[in-house]
This record gives sequence, C-alpha cells and structure tokens, in this order.
Amino acid sequence: MKLYLLIFILLLGYSNANACSCASSWQETNNHYITSDFVGKVTINQVFDSPTKESKTFKIEVKAEKVFKGNEVSTLYVYGNRGHGILTSCDLYVEKGEDWIVYATKNNEGKLTFGWCSNSKPMVKPWFKGRAKQNRQQSINRELEMLDFLSSRLSNLKRSFSVQPVGTNISDYLKKYDGIELPQNSYYQYLITFDRNLKIHSVKTLKGIDNEFDAGFIDFLKSKVEWMVPYSDKPKTNFQHVFAVFYYNDKENETRFLSSFEL
Repeated sequence: MKLYLLIFILLLGYSNANACSCASSWQETNNHYITSDFVGKVTINQVFDSPTKESKTFKIEVKAEKVFKGNEVSTLYVYGNRGHGILTSCDLYVEKGEDWIVYATKNNEGKLTFGWCSNSKPMVKPWFKGRAKQNRQQSINRELEMLDFLSSRLSNLKRSFSVQPVGTNISDYLKKYDGIELPQNSYYQYLITFDRNLKIHSVKTLKGIDNEFDAGFIDFLKSKVEWMVPYSDKPKTNFQHVFAVFYYNDKENETRFLSSFEL
C-alpha cells in the first residue's frame, strides 16, 4: 500500500510539472510557505472577469479568515484569463463563496497573485466521497496545523526558490521505522541551514519525534543526502529550509510508516 501511495504522488507531481511546468512537487506546504509573500485561509466574496482577452490574470475580492504569512488582504489576483473563452490546463476554477488556502507571491506589478503551481487549493472538493473525502480532510487539517506552526516560528523566512533532496535514500532510511506508533496525522520539522553550494551547515530540530530518532536522522541528513534547486540557478548566499517527516497510519491495510512525501 505504501508503494502505491508513493507512486501516486510521483505521477501527480509529473502530471503537474508536465502540464504547467511547476517547479516543485515536493513538500509543497514548506516550500510554498517559504517562497510566498502571502499565505492565508480566505473566503472568496467576488470574482471578476479579466479586463481583456490579452490579460494574464483576473481579480478576486476576499475576506482573510486567517493570515499565516504577510498582511491581511482584501484583493488577490489569479493567473489565467476569465470571461473571454480562453482556457488552459493551468487555469484555476475559482468561484464566489468558496474557502481557499492561498499561497500568493507578488508579480512584476506588485500584485499578490496565485495560480495552479502555487499549491493554493479549495478547502472542500464536493466530488470527493467516502474515504477519499476523509483523507482529503485529514490532509487539509494537517496543512493548516503546519501553517500555524510555520507562522508562529518562521514567519519571516523567505526566498525565491524551492529545494529538495536528490534520489530516494531518505525513503530507504525511513523504512526501518515501518510499524512505528505515533499520533495520527502527525508531522515533524527540521530547520536546515545550507551554504551556497547546497551543503548542509547545520540542522535544528523544530518539532521532533524523540532524541534518538532526531539525532540519527540529523546525522543522516548531514552525511548522506544530496540536494537540488529545481528550475533555478544555485543560491548566491547561505539560506535556510524546513524539511518535514510525515507519519501515516493506514488502518485498513494495517500499515504504519514515516515518509518525506506529503500525501
């Protein structure tokens, strides 16, 4: 079952990247929180058509129910063209009355804008039923909890690029903890300081499992894992990144495991 879940995530990431050239499909919550100027839970109050057929965005008015990063806003912009019969595979379907988790960045005009690749999402997908709906809600609840955590600890952390490990050796390392019992839907966070060549300078536990696991995992990250910045040049200075480990308990298949994949 674990293998099927990981394959699904890899295929999903490939699909997004292929359709919209999304730069990151790895640990979206951490990466997109750090690279965004505004992160919040909003209610969409009004949706406007794009001014012209050539417009690349359309405007929405929102009520910020909770702000995790940046300042409270009432206006956001969505990448895409609305109201002129122009659709692409990257367009977001945004409607009045919906509640969304939004990750927005400032465009060249200084407007807070989000799109398909931003990790923004509606809180509810009405076509999800049964177990799919339950899994979706668990994922949303964990994401909101992670955003609360990041907001309370690292609200000023900002950079323009994503970072991710190379290869699968983290997954291989975590296999020895298959069967571990931890709180349902839990996650664990580690603050990594990199130099400009993507070599780890230090790792700090922000939210750990226990001293033994954390010490071993930090040593493994420092000595065995290589890192990359997808679709971007190497950083010019030292920088920090938050890396997460997620716990999954598939009761139906009696499977418990740790993963670096955000399912």
